Parts: sequence; C-alpha cells; structure tokens
Amino acid sequence: MKLKTKRAAQSVSLFIIVLLAVSCNEVSQKSISENQKVTKHTDTVVIKQMQFVPAILNIAKGDTVVWLNQDLVDHDITSDANGLFYSDTLKVGNSWKYMVTDSASYHCSIHPSMKGQIIFK
Repeated sequence: MKLKTKRAAQSVSLFIIVLLAVSCNEVSQKSISENQKVTKHTDTVVIKQMQFVPAILNIAKGDTVVWLNQDLVDHDITSDANGLFYSDTLKVGNSWKYMVTDSASYHCSIHPSMKGQIIFK
C-alpha cells in the first residue's frame, strides 16, 4: 500500500513540475512578444547639404522611417525598386513618414546623386 501511495505522490509531483514548466514557457513567450512590440519605433533620416543622413539606416521590421527636409531646397524620397515607395515633393521644413516593409535602396528623383539605403537588422 505504501508503494502505491509513493508512486501516486511522485506522479502528482511530476505533473506539477510539467505544469509549472509549461506555464513559465507561456509567460516567457508572452514577455518576448510584448518586448518586440515595445522595441518598434520611429527612425529619422535628416535631409541636409544634399545628403540623406544617415545614408545607411539599420532598422527593425515594423519600424517607421521619417525623412525630415532640413536642406535649402525641395527633395523627394523614391525607392530604387519601381513602385515600392515614393513621397511627394518634400518642401523645406516638411517631413514624410513611411513604414518600410523590406530592405530598400532609395534616392531623390530631383537630385539623383542623393542616395540612401534601409537595411533590416
């Protein structure tokens, strides 16, 4: 009789350990997904002296990029891949934002020597 009671107690203990392990894993997975939501943010590219600064921007998927024209003339932001993204003419002092969905190279179609690149981490 004592052997059956001991085995039953061991089974219950094992069940509780497995249950706790599964619960902890669910909590840690939830924390990871919540942290991923928190880390998404807005990255800024400043347009000045006929350049995109920074010229190469490393971001996480889901981040939004804001281009801010602090130059003396108007510019635009045009993806090198046809039709991926395009801003209207960005007047001095104005900005344009876009949630980029993939790595991309871009340029100013008004001043084609101005080039930039977005790279996903």
